[in-house]
Amino acid sequence: MSKLREKAEALLSKFNSEGAKSEYLDKDVFELIHEIIVHQKELEIQNEELKLKQQELEDARNKYFELYDKAPAGYVTLNDKGIILEYNSTFTDIIEYAPIRKGYTSFFNFIDEDNRDKLAAIYRDYFKKPFVTRLELRLKSSKLKYISLYGKSTTLPDGSEGLWLTINDITNCYLTNLKLKTYYDIIENAQVAVIITDKDNNIEYVNSFFS
Repeated sequence: MSKLREKAEALLSKFNSEGAKSEYLDKDVFELIHEIIVHQKELEIQNEELKLKQQELEDARNKYFELYDKAPAGYVTLNDKGIILEYNSTFTDIIEYAPIRKGYTSFFNFIDEDNRDKLAAIYRDYFKKPFVTRLELRLKSSKLKYISLYGKSTTLPDGSEGLWLTINDITNCYLTNLKLKTYYDIIENAQVAVIITDKDNNIEYVNSFFS
């Protein structure tokens, strides 16, 4: 406050009160006017500094929102019932559904029925203590799509516990691994010997027929 007053005093020194010359006013009246003007200047300075702080906060909020909303991974916050409370745009891009009614829509609605039962069976324990390992689930979608989930406990604005999920689209990776497994099964069950070596001719793999 003292710094504000110093600024106000400096501004007041430039003030030319033509209608309030000290020689025509009682000393007490002049001092009162002086205090009122100083106080007014202090309020004006406070108001300007408050506007600057508000703008800084707004800029920081917008920057945070941009980082959150356009992140490469989907983010979604759930309560203990699996209801979606917050989410970013990447999440809606992954599930191909928008808008979502916050506080009403269940996260389970977007999971394939078979995987939904899998998630429901572990959700309460997972909510209380998210596992270190990721969960892989199939989405309820018009096309085949798989996601991975990483959970983290969080505190909601009302003080209750929540679950923060980081979601990635792993469809391409999942299908590639599926193809590799299919090829492996074909080679493993082939009725001819299959030997795979490295560039130095060290044997890395032989199938069952070779054995």
